Amino acid sequence: MATRLHIVANCADRKRLAVPGERRLGSHHAHGSMSRLSSFVKALSSARGNSVEAKDLYVGPYWAVVRELPLVAEASRIAASLWVASAGYGLVPSNAKLHGYSATFRVGEADSVACTAEPYSVAEQVSAWWAELARWNGPTRQPRRVTDLASAEPHAHVMVVASPRYVQAMADDLRGAAEVLGSRLIVVTSQEFGGGDQLSRNVVVSQERLLAEVQGARPALHARIARHILAGARTHGLDSETLRARYQQLAESADFRPAPERQPMTDHEVRRFIKQELRTAPDLSCTRALRMLRDAGRACEQKRFKNLFREVASRVH
Repeated sequence: MATRLHIVANCADRKRLAVPGERRLGSHHAHGSMSRLSSFVKALSSARGNSVEAKDLYVGPYWAVVRELPLVAEASRIAASLWVASAGYGLVPSNAKLHGYSATFRVGEADSVACTAEPYSVAEQVSAWWAELARWNGPTRQPRRVTDLASAEPHAHVMVVASPRYVQAMADDLRGAAEVLGSRLIVVTSQEFGGGDQLSRNVVVSQERLLAEVQGARPALHARIARHILAGARTHGLDSETLRARYQQLAESADFRPAPERQPMTDHEVRRFIKQELRTAPDLSCTRALRMLRDAGRACEQKRFKNLFREVASRVH
């Protein structure tokens, strides 16, 4: 019998479909996180027009690798299904039909779940948001928590591929899954858990040094490590404690030179940077402006910067 695996990957910011204002979390100004959630869910529930399957909604280097994971698993004789962990829709299967939307567990974005004006910590806000999203039936009425996936198939494996903020939002849910699955739950993320936390043995730490082993760009690192794990599953298995030790050893022995650390920027920050530089040098090219931004230790993907540059330049000129 083939090994059964559920792959749960957090969503990506970039999407194929347009996002109207009412499906941007930042446009919902009700008082308190749960009131905003109720308002936002109503907007998603009443959405009409274009929709696509979740696996086809997201774009970018990270999601391109995520989409490959079930096929890589199949090559290792693993029967895998793909799920998406979304700050907007919650947990959904990859074939769920979704509309364009914008919501994120990252802090400081226009469509962030957490609000610094709230009397609760960011961790409390994102955790409560994930728990409340699970109460909504969502677009498919299928399992809405990772714990539910584990309980439905207690002899299967679950691999979660997620950024630290998404893991923070899902932490209680993941602990519930760990109680059912033990070391059959694998969490690929750069967030460590203390030795007293039951998730500490489930985390395969996604370290930058592992780029020497898995190759590719840093934004897709979690997904590339997941792919590396699946490609080697017939040899190394899918036990989280074994994998944790293996990838720690690989990181320690890697011949790796870290890339310059750059600070990510929001669209608003990039526009402001471009506007300031164009005022100083009206003939500034997009290529030169991007080089200046990166030389200043800031980060912005090339295509995204190009689109924002054209937008700002058309107004300034």
